Amino acid sequence: MLLRRLRTVYVGEAGHRPGDPPTTTGLVALEAELLDRGFALTPALHAALAWLGPAGLADAGMRLVGHIDAELGADRTHMPLFRSFPASVPDDTLQLYVDRVFTLLLQWPHQPCVLCSTVGSVHPVAPCAHLVCRECWDGADYSGCPICHRRTADDDPFLRPAPPHRRVETAAGPVRPLALGTDAAADAVTALGRLLARRTPLPPQDRDDVVTLLAHTPAGLGWLPVEIPVRETKALVLGTLLRDRRTRDAVRAVLPARLTTATDVLRLLAVWSGGGADLLDTPRHRSLPRGLRRELLAVLDGLDPSALVEDVLRHPERWKRAAETLHPNEQHARHPRAALAFAVLRATHVSTVSEPLAATLVRTAAENPLAVRADGALFKANTWTGRVEQAFAARESGTVIALLAQRPGTLLRRLDQVLRLEGDGTLPDALAGVLEHGLAGAGPGPLLAALGRLRIRDVPGGRRVFFPRGQVTHSYTLDDTRPPLPAPTVERVCALLEREVLRRLSTASRFDLAVSEYADLDLDGLTRAGVRFAMPVVFSYNNVPFELLPDAFAGFMALPSVDGRVAHFDPRTVRQRYDLIGHSRVHVPMVVDVERRTFLWTDLHLPPSEGYHSVSRHIDELGRAGRDLYQYFSAGRTTLWDLAVWHAAARTDEVVVSRRHGLVHYRRGPGRTRPPSRGGYARSAPRTRRSRTVRSPATGTGSPRWSGRRPGSGCCSRW
Repeated sequence: MLLRRLRTVYVGEAGHRPGDPPTTTGLVALEAELLDRGFALTPALHAALAWLGPAGLADAGMRLVGHIDAELGADRTHMPLFRSFPASVPDDTLQLYVDRVFTLLLQWPHQPCVLCSTVGSVHPVAPCAHLVCRECWDGADYSGCPICHRRTADDDPFLRPAPPHRRVETAAGPVRPLALGTDAAADAVTALGRLLARRTPLPPQDRDDVVTLLAHTPAGLGWLPVEIPVRETKALVLGTLLRDRRTRDAVRAVLPARLTTATDVLRLLAVWSGGGADLLDTPRHRSLPRGLRRELLAVLDGLDPSALVEDVLRHPERWKRAAETLHPNEQHARHPRAALAFAVLRATHVSTVSEPLAATLVRTAAENPLAVRADGALFKANTWTGRVEQAFAARESGTVIALLAQRPGTLLRRLDQVLRLEGDGTLPDALAGVLEHGLAGAGPGPLLAALGRLRIRDVPGGRRVFFPRGQVTHSYTLDDTRPPLPAPTVERVCALLEREVLRRLSTASRFDLAVSEYADLDLDGLTRAGVRFAMPVVFSYNNVPFELLPDAFAGFMALPSVDGRVAHFDPRTVRQRYDLIGHSRVHVPMVVDVERRTFLWTDLHLPPSEGYHSVSRHIDELGRAGRDLYQYFSAGRTTLWDLAVWHAAARTDEVVVSRRHGLVHYRRGPGRTRPPSRGGYARSAPRTRRSRTVRSPATGTGSPRWSGRRPGSGCCSRW
């Protein structure tokens, strides 16, 4: 894990034994293997490996190469159906399908081939026993049964040795150095610190890595960061440390300071019970020690009553199950506000509880009228969300802005709705002030999402795309029937949001498979054929969820040309590799823009259909998803190129951009200042042979805007 996270390698202390031959030859071979995978040894690591004897070097080298191959996907045997792919794929794939069907339905043993009429050439293949003509189907190219495409036995006579393939020269990626590790515990803390500092929720593999790394940290919590930006990650850390008897006492001491909302407590209980901090699964609640139960009730009781009640009502069913573990009524005298919050959640009637508890609830409700109101013998919540909705319904713009200013993330999510409260779509001064000075507490996701959505709101029509939260990414779309916002309002709001982005960036730190399937994209050939977009699709053919497969992953390689290309897995060319996970059967990883040589990373999962999957069964959904998503992300949405430009404008005076045809050099123009005002660049003498006009950004508040074609447009990475 530290190799994957920090590129550190730990070497044993065993050295040469008397009579051992030198390790020079072995080191050269190891370095060649590593360079073939895009890695190189640093001098310290090279010296440490050289000190090992031949046996130790062989063992260390095999383990090191094995770990890297597993990371790249090169640890598996990749066996495509056509061993000479893509050269041997028939041009007429429809005829190939017809031949397979005819053979399956009409071929009989001891009869001539139904396709070529050859006598004595038809034999069954193992283990599927389909009847295959050796004249019609090339056993030197097929690695599986030509009829059902299942992997055939290695000793089946149908298979014949394939001619040796010519190694294709590839444009390998950058060489990454491997350093010598000296302190595993310190490196574990370093790797963990980088994960905990992220401001977005961690993907599944990173969450697993956090759990593993926590087991290698010191028992004391001096290494624990003061702030963990993402609450899910914070709950994962605290809950995992709480489950470990080695660190349980230390983490219990910091819970009152670390758990600042009721949802933090709920996430902690989910992790304690073996579930996820994202609250997407529903684990059975694990019992709590009496002392810990009282401590968590004290945390809840110490929260602001209005926020406590609102958070509890946000996840009602989960809190009802949690109440069975916390037993809030047992400690109602010591923790009255916690007991009141659960009484609101459960719609507790005062006549159904004991007199002491009823008295506590009535008294506490009277003390907190902003959080709870009495409705007969029941207690009802006065929530912040309810007040916001009432203000929206009454079209009280000032009240809406004042309330949403308390929660800038929610303000950004509902910014479009707030702007439409004004009949003419103008930007209220109060809202402008909040956008200019009150967004520090908003996360980067809502900030960039709001900026991307608003960029195109001065244009009517189009489609709206929504991504409901879940363990796999789904989307749904609908026509945008909202009236457009005035262009001056859109421009001013976007400028204020870009100003906040620049302000933040100015302070940023500098830092075994059955059959492998290949999809070969000849970009030049597709361009000549008039193809604009391509959508690779990974689907579970027989409808088995990816999470139930013993080994499933995908990725893509970048090859320089079509000449001499064969179905050979080359780890040097791997540009992305990811596991196929979750309760999903159809995955759309990207949309390729053939013309621009870019790809839009979608990571989208389509709903499965019953029975066996094929591209044709999902053709309508694929067309809709590709069209809507590309329009959504390419029509003004925040892109990686935008982020790169903002980083440059916020943090440096000189930029070099690597383009396909060379380097382009930019420098900050005279009179252009750093944030919070707009930073701009004027181009110096070009360093490329091709001349291209790139104008400097416009002046004003916000980020630079480049004229002409932008690299990586549409949230794309360069192909």
